[in-house]
Amino acid sequence: MAATKGALAVDLAGLRLLVERRGKSFALLELLQNCWDEPGVTRVDVTTESIARGVVRVAVDDDAPDGFHDLTHAYTLFASSKKKANPEQRGRFNVGEKLVIALANEFWVDTTSGAVHIDVRKNERHTNRRRYRESGSRITADLRMTQDEHLEALRIFRTVLPPPGIETTINGVRLDRRHVVAVERAILATEIADEHGFLRPTKRQTDIEVYDPAEGETGTLYEMGIPVVETGDRYHYNVLQKVPLNADRDNVPPSFLRDVRAIVLNAMAHTLDGEEAAEPWVGEALEDDLVEPSAVSTVMTARFGAKRVTFDMSDPEANRSALAAGYTVIPSNTFSRSAWNNVRGAGTTLPAGRTFPTAKPFHPDGSPLKTIDPKDYTDGEERFVRGVAQLHLDLVGREIAVTLAKDRGWKFNGAYGGGQIILNLFCIEPVLWDEDTLRTILHEFGHAYGDHLTHAFDDGIAKVAAKLVALVTDDPTYLRSLA
Repeated sequence: MAATKGALAVDLAGLRLLVERRGKSFALLELLQNCWDEPGVTRVDVTTESIARGVVRVAVDDDAPDGFHDLTHAYTLFASSKKKANPEQRGRFNVGEKLVIALANEFWVDTTSGAVHIDVRKNERHTNRRRYRESGSRITADLRMTQDEHLEALRIFRTVLPPPGIETTINGVRLDRRHVVAVERAILATEIADEHGFLRPTKRQTDIEVYDPAEGETGTLYEMGIPVVETGDRYHYNVLQKVPLNADRDNVPPSFLRDVRAIVLNAMAHTLDGEEAAEPWVGEALEDDLVEPSAVSTVMTARFGAKRVTFDMSDPEANRSALAAGYTVIPSNTFSRSAWNNVRGAGTTLPAGRTFPTAKPFHPDGSPLKTIDPKDYTDGEERFVRGVAQLHLDLVGREIAVTLAKDRGWKFNGAYGGGQIILNLFCIEPVLWDEDTLRTILHEFGHAYGDHLTHAFDDGIAKVAAKLVALVTDDPTYLRSLA
């Protein structure tokens, strides 16, 4: 058996098919980011020119003092990259130029250490070690690219965020450094090579720059100025270190993006109006452990107003009371469970039952109500209990049990339900003909017909009041007789 050199062979046609899934625009970005990463670079010029039908020549020049670090890296797949150990450089796998070559008819590198010419169609490579340049490099690629693909590549290229200190041009037009809306420091996931060259996930402190998208742009996540994935969010997020990428290098894990959104929301919540506060990215940020209570409260106020409560399943009447008072009652399905946990943790959006509590003296979650044992009633209290029971029978038409409470911590005059009426003597006098007491009793009798904010409740109060007027008209001593 004859031996041949090389354990693997690369099918350029097959590689090209895989690469084209990403579109052609990434080629410009791959070449640009390599130039930005070169030590000492201060200028990068990119030019594109249609040289034949379906072929665009792309040239990228930089002024890095030492030029291309290792000429063999221009054509060696997965060679060890010095960038892997530096989280503040973009490269990882040393495949950028090779993926561009897969899309090209021809490819040239001219740098301080020599020159390489690759004719992809002939599957030929020519290398010259003569020093062609005193500094910097020029990479040229004749790419198979339609006019529409060319225009799309230029559109995406113009969205890059040039780093400070590196002047970047595209076809002679300088890309201006954009205004940074905010800079937030945070600990984020990244990838760094260990001493053996293996990329390991880790976390480290970095900055996130926040930008307003230009007109016509879509909110995008960037890695050190290079667009990674469009998010559709309100802002551009530029992470100033390596971000954890998928195999195609065109997306990040959902948990990473959620962390970034939460960090940005902490900084920008105060700028959002009600419509912006309801956008999906805000909802995602509210789910994250990194979101701050102050940002949560600011978002809730922007979206629902200062007068807001959450829907309270345990107190339906409180929900109606809140609506009647002009509050927004936030439905339970507005947020995910994790977002609700953060909303509740912020402590500024309470359940309706906390803000508009309905009298529930024997609720299992409440403190025991301090009631008076009937054997301890005074004579006046006994007469009052009998009188209230008789009044209910006369006005409502059925018997009821009457319980007297004396509880300073219970903030209600009375409660009605379950075949009984409870009256709090810390709030009312045990005298039937006292105006405040009688108003409380008639209010509670109204609950024989419905609860608060229902027409049946209002009609019930009117009904028992009308019957009482009729009784007192027939016998002016009626109430005193009950005592």
